[in-house]
Amino acid sequence: MFKTMKRLLAAACVFALVATVLPTVPVRAAGVPKFKKTYTGLYENGTGKGKYTYTLQNLQKGQIVKWSVSGAGKAYVSVKKASKTAAKSTMDNIVTVKTNGKTAAKNKKITLTAKVYSKAGKLQYTVSTSAKIKVKPTKVTITAPKEADNVLSVGESYAFSYKLTPVNATSTNQWTVTGEDGKDYSEYMSSAGVFKPVKAGIYTIKASAMIGKKAIKTASVVVEVVDYMVNARQTAANKIEVTYSGDMRGILEVDNFTVTNAAGANIVAKSLDFSADGKSMTITMFSNFKDGVTYSITDDVTTREFKASVGTPVKLEILTSQATVDKETTIEYALYDKNGIDVSVVYEGKMEYEAEVTNGYLTDGNKLFMKTIGKTATVTLKYTSKSDSSLVLTDSDVITCVAAVTSDKTNFTLTTSTSAPDYSAVTYKDNRKVSIGTTYYTYFRALDTDDSEIKYSSLSFESSDPDTLIISAAGKVTPIKNGTVKIIVTAVYAGETYTYSYDVTIAEAAYLKKIKLSTDRVNMSNVYNPEYYQYIDVTATDQYGEDFPLNEEAANIADNNNSYKANIATYDAANNQIKLRTSNVASGTYSYTLTLTCNGKKATASFTVVVSSVPVTGETTYEIEIDKKTADLSLSKDVVGNQYVTVRLAQYRGGVFVSYASFSSATVTKNGEYFSTDLTLGGSTAVKNLTASNRLYLQVLDINNGVCRKADTGTYTISLQYYSAADKAYKTQATTLTLTDTQDRPEVQIDRTTATKSCGTALELAQNCLSLNNGAITECVVTGEAEPGSKVILKSGDQINIRSITVVTTYKIAGGQDVTVTYTISVGKTLTNG
Repeated sequence: MFKTMKRLLAAACVFALVATVLPTVPVRAAGVPKFKKTYTGLYENGTGKGKYTYTLQNLQKGQIVKWSVSGAGKAYVSVKKASKTAAKSTMDNIVTVKTNGKTAAKNKKITLTAKVYSKAGKLQYTVSTSAKIKVKPTKVTITAPKEADNVLSVGESYAFSYKLTPVNATSTNQWTVTGEDGKDYSEYMSSAGVFKPVKAGIYTIKASAMIGKKAIKTASVVVEVVDYMVNARQTAANKIEVTYSGDMRGILEVDNFTVTNAAGANIVAKSLDFSADGKSMTITMFSNFKDGVTYSITDDVTTREFKASVGTPVKLEILTSQATVDKETTIEYALYDKNGIDVSVVYEGKMEYEAEVTNGYLTDGNKLFMKTIGKTATVTLKYTSKSDSSLVLTDSDVITCVAAVTSDKTNFTLTTSTSAPDYSAVTYKDNRKVSIGTTYYTYFRALDTDDSEIKYSSLSFESSDPDTLIISAAGKVTPIKNGTVKIIVTAVYAGETYTYSYDVTIAEAAYLKKIKLSTDRVNMSNVYNPEYYQYIDVTATDQYGEDFPLNEEAANIADNNNSYKANIATYDAANNQIKLRTSNVASGTYSYTLTLTCNGKKATASFTVVVSSVPVTGETTYEIEIDKKTADLSLSKDVVGNQYVTVRLAQYRGGVFVSYASFSSATVTKNGEYFSTDLTLGGSTAVKNLTASNRLYLQVLDINNGVCRKADTGTYTISLQYYSAADKAYKTQATTLTLTDTQDRPEVQIDRTTATKSCGTALELAQNCLSLNNGAITECVVTGEAEPGSKVILKSGDQINIRSITVVTTYKIAGGQDVTVTYTISVGKTLTNG
C-alpha cells in the first residue's frame, strides 16, 4: 500500500513538473498582430486634414491594446484612444497631427507603438511604425529682385527667392525657366534661385513646391532680358561707338539713347549706324562734344561714361584706298587729335587736293573718277587751319581702281508681270518657283556695298536644261516639265564679266485636288419659312496642299436618296456655298455628293442633311443666324452689285428651328467703334444702338455710279438683345463677322526723291516722284500740315514729308463694268521740290 501511494505521488509530481515547464498556448487569430497600412509622412493639411486611421489586425477578442507615441515629434501628434479592448480581430485608432504652425515640427520623426496584452494583462506583442511630420504647402510666393520691375541684362546674376505658406510646409522647391519660344531654359537658374540669362528674351520663371514628382503649388513671374551696353567710346568730335553684348538691330533706335554732360544738359543724337554683326553702332550727334568734359550715354537700361577729347589736330590721314570704276568716289579723310579722335568737323580749314591719275581725273568737286580697273591714282591732301595759318598737315596715298564689290544681297525673282517688282515693298519676296503652262519674266539686280544698285552694261540669262525650262536671253521663261534647273545670270560691268546661278523649281500647273466643307452634317427643320436657309462653306486646295481659288467652277450636287428625291441642296458659285432649304420636306436623313469641276479636274465631298419636325413641347432657345461668317471684299466678275450679310435671330423648340424672332436692339462693333448697318460708312466711338427688327442687312460693298466703297477689313462683333419668354427676361447673344480683302492693292514705287521740275503743290510733287502699278494719285497728306496736299504751296528747293497718298484704282466686275476704289496708302518719304 505504501509503495502504491509512493508511485502515485511520484507520478503526480512529474505531471506537475511538466505542467510548469510547458506554457499554455493561446488560441490565436490568423497571424501575428500588425498594422494593415502604415504611412511614411503624416501631413497636417493633407486630404484627411491631419487625421490618419491606423488599423491593427490579427487580434483576439478581449485582448487589450495600449497605444503610445514617441520620438522627436511626439509633442505634435496625439492618438484618439490610449487603451482599448479588442471586440473583433481588427481595431482602429485615429492619429492626429497638429503643429500649431511651429517650424520646428518640420520632418520630425514619430514612432507609433501598439502593445497587445492578454485578458490577464500579460504583454504578448509589440507593434510599431515610424513616420515623419509633414505639412503640405498651400501657397508659393516668388520674391523677385527689384531690377525685374524693369528689365534684366544678359550675363548678369539675379537672386530670386520663394516663400511657402504655411511657413512650416515640408516640400522641396524646383525652379524652371521657359522662354517665349516655348523652350526650356532652366539651366539659366541655379537650385538656389540665382538667374543668369545668356541671351535676350522674355522668360517665365516658375517656382514649384514638389512632393515627390508632383507639383503641389506653383508661382511664376515673367521677366524681360535685354542685351546690355558693354562699352561706349568717342570716335570723332561728334560721334560715339557703342558696343553691346548681342545683336541690337531692330531693337534700338537713335531715340533710345540719351547723352548728357556732367551738368545734366542733353546732347541730341542725330543718327545711328549699325555694324555688320549688329553688336556695335556709331551714333552721330547734332552738336560736337567739348574737350575734357565727361559725358554719359544711357539706353534707359545701361549707362556708360566717357571723357571727350576734341583737341587740336596733329595728324591728317586719307581714308580712301579704292575707287569704284566708272563711279565718282569721294576721297574720305580724318583729322586726328593727340588721342586719335577725328576732329575734322570742329577745326575748320582749307583742304587742297592734288592727284596724279592714270586713265581718270579729279572732278571739280574733288571726287576721283577712274575708268580702268587696276589703274592707280596718287592723291595728296593739304590741310591749313582757318584759325591758325601755321597749322598745316599733309598726307599722300595711292588709290586703286576696282570693280564694284557686290554684297551678298541680290534679288532674283520670276513673276508673271511684265513690270519690274517694287523691291522696297514690305511684302516683296524673291520667287524661284514656276508652274507649267504659265509664262514668267525674270528680274535681277545686284547691290554694291552701300546698297546702291549696280548698273550693269548688259544682262543675259541661260537655262542649264532647256528641255525642262526655256529662258530667252532677255529673261522670258517658258516652263516645259517638272524638275529643277539652274538659271545662270551673266552680267557685264566695266569690261568685267560676273556670273550668278539660281536654282528654279518647275512644278506641275496647280489644279483642283480636294474640296473641303465647313461641315458635313446639318440639322434643319421642315417648318415652312421662305427665308429659312442653312449654308455650308466650300473651299478647295490644289495638289500641293495650297489654297485653290474657285473661279468658273462647274458644280453638280448628286441626290443619294433612293426612296425620296428631295430638292434641298443647291450650289451658290458667287459665294462658294452650298445653300440648303428644307421647308415642307418630310422628316428624315438626306445625303448628297457635291462635285466641282475646274479645268477638267474634279473633286467631290459628301454631306448629310437631317430634317426634323418641330416638336409639340420642348425647351425654347435662340441662336443668331448669319448667312456668312466670313466674306472677301475683293472685286471680280462674280460681283454684280452691292453686297450684304444677313443676320437673324432664330428661335428653336427642342433644338429644332421654329421661326425667326424679333430682337429689341442690336449693336455692331469693331475695335471699340460702333457701326450702322452700312459698314462701308465706317464707325465712330459714339454708342450706336440699332432699332428693333427681325433681321439686319449689313452692307459690306457699296457700288454706285461706277464707284465702289468697301467696309474696313477685320472682325466685327454683332450683338442682339431680345426678350426670352422662357426666361422672362431680356437676353443678349453675340456672333462675329470677319471681312477680308484679297484684292491686289496698288503698290507705290518711289521713282525719285528730288522732283524733275519745280512743283506748285505737295500733291504735284508726290505725283512727280511717286508712281503706281495700278491707279492714280489724287491727294496726299503732308506730315505737319492740317490741310490736304493739293493746297500746300511749295517753292523751289522746299522739302516735305509725304505721310500718305490717296489712290483711285479701277477694277472690272460682272458684265465688264468698271468700278473705282479709293485707297489710302502710307508712304513716309521726304521729297525735295525741283
